[in-house]
Amino acid sequence: MEQFVFVNQFKLYYYQSFQALAEQYELQMLDIDLLLFVYNNPSLNTARDAVALRGLSKSNVSTSLCKLRMRGFLRLQTDPGNRRLQHIFLLPEGEAVARELRACQKACFERLFTGFSDEELSQLRQYLTRLNGNITAAIRDKNRKDTKQCF
Repeated sequence: MEQFVFVNQFKLYYYQSFQALAEQYELQMLDIDLLLFVYNNPSLNTARDAVALRGLSKSNVSTSLCKLRMRGFLRLQTDPGNRRLQHIFLLPEGEAVARELRACQKACFERLFTGFSDEELSQLRQYLTRLNGNITAAIRDKNRKDTKQCF
């Protein structure tokens, strides 16, 4: 299915877009994903949020957060209401790097959507929202049924 080819091509393009910054700052793609996640979503600032919304593994997030903290890019603050929850905050150096990463991310998406009209972009958002709703419903239904059955 050509949709899977699209997804793989997008991943390759997206990762290649960050290659120069990754080398410059000695960052892995997961580090970049986490810095961008915190920068782009200041109200979703826990490892739990990153794991749930970005589909990342807990152990990889934990390792990356430790590395980024040790490099002075971010700090972790324990939630007073839930000692197991830590909030992630960018420090000035991390914010500066995240701004560069965000500019790269923005350029990446601008390149992808070159030639699309506002109406086409709106329609695409609607299709993707509906597709995401179908995926969410299928996962929810699958979790309610015998897991050995196909969707």
